[in-house]
Amino acid sequence: MLSKFWKLTLFAILLTIATLTLNAQGQASVEVWTSKQNYYIGETVYIYFKVSVDAYVEVWLEFPDGRLFLIHYGNVAGGVTYYVYGVAGCPAGPRTVIVKAFVNREVVQETTSYNVQLVLKILADVYIYENYTVDVVFKCTPEYTTWSQFYSLCFEGHSSEYYLMLKNYTAYFLGLDSVTLVESGYSNSQRMFYVKCRGDLSVKPSTRKGIIKFEDPLFKEGKGWLDEITVHCERGIISASPTPSSKTGKTIKWINLANPGTGEYVIVSYYYVKVSIVGLPKGVRTMVSLNEKLYGEAGGGEYLIVKIKGGEKGEIIVLEEVRYKDRIFRVKGKPFATVEEEGEITFEYSEMVKLDITSNYNVAVVIDGSETATPVEYWVEPGAEVVVSAPEVYEVGAGERLVFIEWSDGVKTPQRRIRIEESLSLGLRYKRQFYVDVKDPQGAAYGGGWYDEGSIIEIGVKKNVIKIDKDERFIFDSWSGDVRSKEPTIQVRVNAPLTFTAVWRHQYYVDIFSKYSEVILTPYSPDGWYDEGTRLVVEIREEKVDDTPFTTVKFAEWVDKTTGTTYKTPRFEITVNRPLKIEAVWNRRLRLFPLIILGSLIAILVIVVAVFLFFKFGRPSIV
Repeated sequence: MLSKFWKLTLFAILLTIATLTLNAQGQASVEVWTSKQNYYIGETVYIYFKVSVDAYVEVWLEFPDGRLFLIHYGNVAGGVTYYVYGVAGCPAGPRTVIVKAFVNREVVQETTSYNVQLVLKILADVYIYENYTVDVVFKCTPEYTTWSQFYSLCFEGHSSEYYLMLKNYTAYFLGLDSVTLVESGYSNSQRMFYVKCRGDLSVKPSTRKGIIKFEDPLFKEGKGWLDEITVHCERGIISASPTPSSKTGKTIKWINLANPGTGEYVIVSYYYVKVSIVGLPKGVRTMVSLNEKLYGEAGGGEYLIVKIKGGEKGEIIVLEEVRYKDRIFRVKGKPFATVEEEGEITFEYSEMVKLDITSNYNVAVVIDGSETATPVEYWVEPGAEVVVSAPEVYEVGAGERLVFIEWSDGVKTPQRRIRIEESLSLGLRYKRQFYVDVKDPQGAAYGGGWYDEGSIIEIGVKKNVIKIDKDERFIFDSWSGDVRSKEPTIQVRVNAPLTFTAVWRHQYYVDIFSKYSEVILTPYSPDGWYDEGTRLVVEIREEKVDDTPFTTVKFAEWVDKTTGTTYKTPRFEITVNRPLKIEAVWNRRLRLFPLIILGSLIAILVIVVAVFLFFKFGRPSIV
């Protein structure tokens, strides 16, 4: 048996069965189909089915939420087409038809599906009040379905669900977490149902900037779009996007006959800034400007509402100083404020006394925690205590600084606490210093450091020669940098940062020795010390020397005593990059001619002596 709900709201199935003769043979099979794929609520749905053999059948209908309803059952003849029909009801969505055939204890089934649509025309009327409270009325009218069918099949007994749907649509449309339901109902004469909801747009950051945004809930869910949107804004409408169908100063309308594009709607209106003035005597007013244009005036205890175009920044400016008779009133803090959203600004004036701070050089001082450069005008209330900190050392730039001396009233500490009862002027005294950078790779220079401007200082080296060992040393050469000099000690006047570098010559001792003949060195050094890198030419004056009447020595080679290196030529070149100890090696040879002469002289002498003895003593006798 069919339930009452099925009869009234789902299909109102009429179990009418038509038979068309068809021979049934072969294996059991089931076919099922509908008259079309899509139906609107209220339309008649025809479901056809056929079983190839005689069978007992059940026809089931599955709804979008998974519920199953048995809409027909009974015996059917094989090969015969049957149909059932009924009215498409709520809820909208896909339907699945399942036909089960029971044949010889076996079940054969087949399915088909169709879709049921509910199309609602939805109109939105939006009223935005001055304080950004908003009322929205959503009106819904069914399309392609008569009001009576919609009411009986869907709305009756379920109205609260439709009202809740529209309330949720309203919250989504406004971009709010929640809205308040003010009113709901329906009209048979107007064939529609509606809700009226209220929300607060001022909680949205974009609205606080004067930009009002709406979002089509149907479009975002892929269910279509709002057919018509009418917006009235008490603050006024500057522009809107997309381009509206119609627009006046405070009202616009979008009529969406086709896809709206993005489903987003933007209105540019105004945001308000409340500018309050306190601290001025009654009757004393200050001017208020917006973006450097005079907007209005406000006095002490009064306020002015400044209206600014949505999405734009505004700079609100008041007079920094207001003079009234012999009195001065000054804004505490800055006399301007940059705004870009709804809010309130208060400018507070107070009667002031002034602290003037000057300095012989411009420096940055800290007054009550805020740093500012001299000269300073600092306004405070009478009797206020002010903490002023001047820098003990103020870095001006690389190698330049200012050093605190004292205050003009004799106070020697750079930080002080002052109670100001009346206007007061104080001065700072600083001396300028420059840094003298003395660089010395050997560490023997002195005189670097900070010096007062105009000082005459001495720069020098502690010693001119620095010995590394007996054969290696550094010897002072000159000063380079801002002053060039060969003198090891110089005096300079300090009027700017100065840099000096001590230049040293790296020297090695060169010992070239020859036992015979003179050694010639080019270049010549009287003390044997040579600068590193010197190209030294070494040569022997004579390659052969007679050392005795009978012997001669001849140059053989040079020998480096440190490395053992030999040089075969009497003249060679070498680069001095270490201590050198080189000695000439000689070979000795006999002189033959002097020896022959000597031998001859000796022989003659022997003969002469023999003859002398012969004649003197006669022939010797032989015994």
